[in-house]
Amino acid sequence: MSNPLLLAKLRPLGSYDAAAAFDLRRVIFAAMRDVLRKNRILFAIPVNEDAVDTYFASLPSIDLTRSIIFLKRTKPLAAASADGNDQELDAILEKQHNTNFKADYGSLPFWRLIILEASGSSNEFTASFIYHHAIGDGVSGMVFHNAFRAALETASLSAADEAGNEGEGTVVPGEDIAILPPLEELHPLPINPTPSAPPAPELKQWTGGPIHAPCESRWSSLHFSPSKSQAFFRVCKDKSVSVTSGLTSIIATALFGILPPTTEAITCIIPLDDRIKGPRPIIDPTLTSLVDLFLLPEELDLDLMRGTTVSSEENEATAFVYNADTVVQSAPHLEHVEHHLPGPDGNDVILSIFKPKQPTSSNLPVVYHIHGGGMVAGDRFSAVTELLGLLKDVECAFASVEYRLAPETRAPGPAEDCHAGLVWLSQHATSLGLDAAGIVVLATPVKAQMLLSPMLDDRCPSVSDQQFEYGSPWSGVSNRMAWTHALGDDRATDRVTPYQAPSRAVDLANLPPTYIDAAECEVFRDPAVLYAMNMWRCGSTCELHIWPGAFHLFDGMDNPEVPLIHAAIVAKQTWLGRIMRAVDLDQ
Repeated sequence: MSNPLLLAKLRPLGSYDAAAAFDLRRVIFAAMRDVLRKNRILFAIPVNEDAVDTYFASLPSIDLTRSIIFLKRTKPLAAASADGNDQELDAILEKQHNTNFKADYGSLPFWRLIILEASGSSNEFTASFIYHHAIGDGVSGMVFHNAFRAALETASLSAADEAGNEGEGTVVPGEDIAILPPLEELHPLPINPTPSAPPAPELKQWTGGPIHAPCESRWSSLHFSPSKSQAFFRVCKDKSVSVTSGLTSIIATALFGILPPTTEAITCIIPLDDRIKGPRPIIDPTLTSLVDLFLLPEELDLDLMRGTTVSSEENEATAFVYNADTVVQSAPHLEHVEHHLPGPDGNDVILSIFKPKQPTSSNLPVVYHIHGGGMVAGDRFSAVTELLGLLKDVECAFASVEYRLAPETRAPGPAEDCHAGLVWLSQHATSLGLDAAGIVVLATPVKAQMLLSPMLDDRCPSVSDQQFEYGSPWSGVSNRMAWTHALGDDRATDRVTPYQAPSRAVDLANLPPTYIDAAECEVFRDPAVLYAMNMWRCGSTCELHIWPGAFHLFDGMDNPEVPLIHAAIVAKQTWLGRIMRAVDLDQ
């Protein structure tokens, strides 16, 4: 298993009366104690790593004197190499990559921190964090970098006051911090029972040569001067390619020159996105390990978005498993009835209603669900299981509407389908045992509405649209493509009405009580804030939540071990419970 690596050239930020008052070792130890106590995974070691029943165990303590290695440069970096390469650091990193984490197994953690002190400086150093891939991925390295840097700043500010105090070298895990449970314990993970056969590879891809044990890794870094880097940036700009693409092409060309002539393809993965130009909020450290699970292609793939794949043998779509049966399996106290009703343009609208099998009332409030998916994907069963979890303590019915999707049906067609279902539900509520005046729209007589990461503005002009143009779940690129699917050439023109893009509405007076929920690190953040502000300006009531450090869909599954996710879930449950209780009082 490969060892990820994080490098950072750092200088603690404390101010000191004299150089002698600063003790780098003490500052590093203090910073690492803080990082360790906040990140329980750094105490974890894999057990039975090569078996099917592998699991994590926690070290009872970590001895920093054995896990942090202090080294001193033999000469200044500027004089070490004429070409700018750091040969001294390269030699250290090569040795580290060939050092097995299983040495002293059970007493040492699966990470090491190398502090390479600059020659002639008491507080400048290069930190190299080497860690086993079982406890973190590339994003985890950035989480450590940010946490370690913040802890260094705090520790260095108090270093002078603690002169002469070596500080403890042994750290024990915090009682209030736990390792997250396995994903399969948090989500049912439904799997398509009849998946399509994987497509045959079109090109012969290089997958590397055979690896024989014992294996010895080599390490070499390349240094590019500022002038050469700037020249490369200009060439990329002249050729209308990104720096990432240009760098990938250069590496691939160099590799093709030494690989066997039968090699037809190389896959390059470079965790660099030079398209992100300005500052933007960072993902909360407790969520970074999840963000990759939610990334979607920036160029929208409707088959992928709609959960279908095309069989190479039968050339027909096969849907993933989300249907009424999976919903009822997760909520066995409910029963499902499907209704077909006349919709606009002569098409049928399907309404799935889930009700308690043994209700205590013949006049139940009802949640009317309009599923997400950017108007181009999803169906009436999308996210229903998760949303029913928000209502676990509320006796109510749950109605979910199937609406036509873009680009096959342009806006406002999908909204008209949703409206037709809402009108039918209100008209037939009594015969269905429902309260027509107690309808809560989850997406007017309507009691209230809940808008979760709402897609409001087709013009996409906001700061959050620009900040998350690339490199985030449901990026700005995806958002504009979805709006174009929905509106065609009318997008971002005066021909768009408020019924197609709600942010176009000027008068938001007399709307029902509204809950709006969005993440800080997503394109929908600013339009949601502006919509709430417009509601308040017009005298309507709105409860707005912007979750700091969160990304689109971050709370798709509850996890009490992640405070931010759990807080978002509880906020929705609390609001829905309050609204539903108000419905009961009105009856």
